[in-house]
Amino acid sequence: MAHNQNMMQRNAKKWGPEVKFICISCDADSKKLMDHINAKNWTNLEHYVQTDQRLPSKTFSVRGIPHVMLVDKKGEVVFKGSPYARKDLEKDIFRLVNDQ
Repeated sequence: MAHNQNMMQRNAKKWGPEVKFICISCDADSKKLMDHINAKNWTNLEHYVQTDQRLPSKTFSVRGIPHVMLVDKKGEVVFKGSPYARKDLEKDIFRLVNDQ
């Protein structure tokens, strides 16, 4: 999560409002989670809490954590899976922003 926050801070002016990091958590204690997020100052990321822990795996086909989905400007999912499967996630995002 810290890596994503840093990436957003570093590139906010270049990416503008076109790039969003949406974080979905299945933590049972949403207040504790939000306290942690605020303490870490992960404010450039959008955070949502899903209390039904089965929903992300059913709805988004999440098979492991962390999980990332890259969506192009047309709204099409161009990648989903482990962010570690990408050589350079930041370059992937730049390519999508520039329609490459």
